[in-house]
Amino acid sequence: MRIGYDAKRAFYNFTGLGNFARTLLTDLLRFEPDNQYLLFTPRVHRNETINEFLEDIDEAEIISPPHPMHRLWRSWGVSMTASKNGVQLYHGLSHELPRGLKRKNIRSVVTMHDIIYKIYPQYYTSIDRATYQSKSNHACKTADRIIAISESTKQDIIEEFKIPPDRIEVIYQSCGAHFRNFFDDLDENFDFRKKYDLPDRYILYVGSVIERKKLLETVQAVEQTYGETGLPLVVIGSGKNYMRRVYQYVLDQELEDRILFRENISYRDLPYLYYGAEVFIYPSEYEGFGIPVIESQYCATPVITSSLSSLPEVGGPNAFYLDEISSDNIASKIKKVLDSDWTREDRRAQYSEHLAKFDPENICRQHLKLYKDCLGQ
Repeated sequence: MRIGYDAKRAFYNFTGLGNFARTLLTDLLRFEPDNQYLLFTPRVHRNETINEFLEDIDEAEIISPPHPMHRLWRSWGVSMTASKNGVQLYHGLSHELPRGLKRKNIRSVVTMHDIIYKIYPQYYTSIDRATYQSKSNHACKTADRIIAISESTKQDIIEEFKIPPDRIEVIYQSCGAHFRNFFDDLDENFDFRKKYDLPDRYILYVGSVIERKKLLETVQAVEQTYGETGLPLVVIGSGKNYMRRVYQYVLDQELEDRILFRENISYRDLPYLYYGAEVFIYPSEYEGFGIPVIESQYCATPVITSSLSSLPEVGGPNAFYLDEISSDNIASKIKKVLDSDWTREDRRAQYSEHLAKFDPENICRQHLKLYKDCLGQ
């Protein structure tokens, strides 16, 4: 098969959607090499992460428009370009599909991650909401099949777009191979604490610093527990207005020695930071998937997360869940985790059965089966 992909976020985005795209494309090239993969992107944004990604997908074809700044290409020009390149099926990896695929007799699949813009409209401008609604609606109405990355997202799509359930396939996502293979590749001599100026013991937060992910409540929980545990919070993430609000709270409460913000963390080194943490906290109100939860579990670090949206699916039976997100509840869960007598070996064993749901080879097989079904093969 000649399969085309909307790869813009694989080359532009360096958080959740970009990591999803790079992981899936890398795994498809590895586990299903008999197909031809064409990646459509306005241009290739170069940095360390992309250079490694390009090495991993050196067998793929990368296709960009003659004029990289041509804004209409992704929406209107890709279908013609895909047809000229013999694409049989086109996969929109994040909520959208180009116009005109059906006229070119190209089958299509779209992956829907979430509908956050509908659930939390206050975090988006009216223009952004209208844009996301238009693209998502077009993709869901015209795709031959829809992939939802969780059962929670599937139910959201059914409710929002009135899509028949049998048109939607739930296929979970995996995470980068350096998380999955962390213990096989563990370098005991790598002093990640010295490299990133980390204490010997700490609590970890990884994620975008936006209001629904509740970093401020996490900071307040660590403020409560620090006298008893002596554990500071290491924050890895970026944001704008909400980040400034959190940082101002830290300054006002004189918590600079307890709340440690770290930037420019290499994605390749991130598993070590999970591994070094006593507990990972991810108290989000809503996630289409919540990939940091499985990243932490692959590194055998206990997870505190919420019981909302997809997170119980992703966290499985051995995560610690918050029925209500508050600083008091987070503080209580921190103490519960620290009082548990699990060893790292215990956690690896208990997580392993659950993490099998996110096995990359099986995920690739599910994608290829769906592609073949769409093509009638």
